[in-house]
Amino acid sequence: MNITQNLLTPNKYSRPQTALKGVKAVVIHWVANPGSSAEGNRNFFNNRKSGTSGFGSAHYIVEGNKVIQCLPNSELAYHVGSNVYTASALRNLSSYPNNCTIGIEMTHPDWTGKPDATTYKTTVELAASLLKTYGLKSDNLWTHHQVVGWKDCHRYYTNNPSAWVQFVSDVNKALTGKTVTIPTPKPSNKNDLELVEAYGLGDKGAKVKEIQSNLIKLGYKLPKYGADSHFGDETAIAVKAFQKANKLAVDGIAGKATLAKIKELLTKSKAPSSSTPSKSNSSKASGSLKSKVDGLRFYAKASWDDKDVVGTVNKGIGFPTVVEKVKVGTAYQYKVKNSKGAAFYITASDKFVEITGAIKSPSPTKTTSKPKQASKSSAIKSVGKIKIIGVSNAAIIMDKPDRNSAKNLDTIALGKTIEISGSVKGSNNPKGYWEVIYKGKRAYISGQYGSKV
Repeated sequence: MNITQNLLTPNKYSRPQTALKGVKAVVIHWVANPGSSAEGNRNFFNNRKSGTSGFGSAHYIVEGNKVIQCLPNSELAYHVGSNVYTASALRNLSSYPNNCTIGIEMTHPDWTGKPDATTYKTTVELAASLLKTYGLKSDNLWTHHQVVGWKDCHRYYTNNPSAWVQFVSDVNKALTGKTVTIPTPKPSNKNDLELVEAYGLGDKGAKVKEIQSNLIKLGYKLPKYGADSHFGDETAIAVKAFQKANKLAVDGIAGKATLAKIKELLTKSKAPSSSTPSKSNSSKASGSLKSKVDGLRFYAKASWDDKDVVGTVNKGIGFPTVVEKVKVGTAYQYKVKNSKGAAFYITASDKFVEITGAIKSPSPTKTTSKPKQASKSSAIKSVGKIKIIGVSNAAIIMDKPDRNSAKNLDTIALGKTIEISGSVKGSNNPKGYWEVIYKGKRAYISGQYGSKV
């Protein structure tokens, strides 16, 4: 057996360089590409770094007496990812078997998937060597189909159970020198499938995007990729931070407990639709509030900081109780309560919210500042508009082009437009800033969050 190490280029789609959590099994696959070479299949995995052909990889590819190693044994490969696993895989491996298995791909001459004799012999030797290295037995050999229950991989061994019995027996003989009787696998049983909502590295789709969006709503930022539907390292880091903060098992996998906790926190923070205020919450304030726009953010405390955002309300939805109006920086927010009495803060701009009833006004603030020079805002000339993009809910309007030290004046919802007077380089943002016209004065929005229209 000749093993050539030709490792994939590190990338998020086929070699994320994520450490395995031990090795519990070796999984056998077919390449599903008749007549192809080990090198060609290795290059296919490597070309996935472009992101145009999804996620996927394996540790080894066998062709004849040649073996190409694509990943170190210590790293995770994307070879058995699924949202449905067999009950036996969940019981014996993990809720995300990619994190505890090594994958071997076998080449084959035709669509039956049956390997040639030399490829077969080499794979037996490789599998036995890996099992020995990790202190495993021949019953720790799996096909891809046995892990996920729905995919015909390895096709030949899935369709020919007796051939799989012979393969396992041959590996056992190579491993121990003994011949044993291996029971013939039972036909696939749908009752052995267990739907498990568990999302980890390499997963993609609408559910992943929903998880990412919910994490952002709960204050766990994804600054590089955002809610892009792909579960990569950035999302895994956010999931781990969420798990640690909520005293869950920290594994970076959005499984049953993690998804339930996300749902619980979102339910707590979600504002109810506008209704008659309860007596317990309205004894000192009789006002109520509705949003005029979709995706209007509200905060856990009097703040404009992204990390304090706990949720959003859509047009026509709001809070039954407005307690008072408070000054936050150079702008104002309303302190509001939901029907359960939980307090939040939301912009007081009449552009974004509608108030009914009476509320407590802020106390006048004395000032000893020098008289300001007469405003020249009337001379600000509009050069067009930008549309707000690239944010989950709303972009922040700042008083100066420096997102590290600027005061947050207000927010503007995703998809809305605003007049601009130009753009400036500013500080602490490689994308620069749009100079916008806000209430007749110059203000600023980060360059990446606006597109000229």
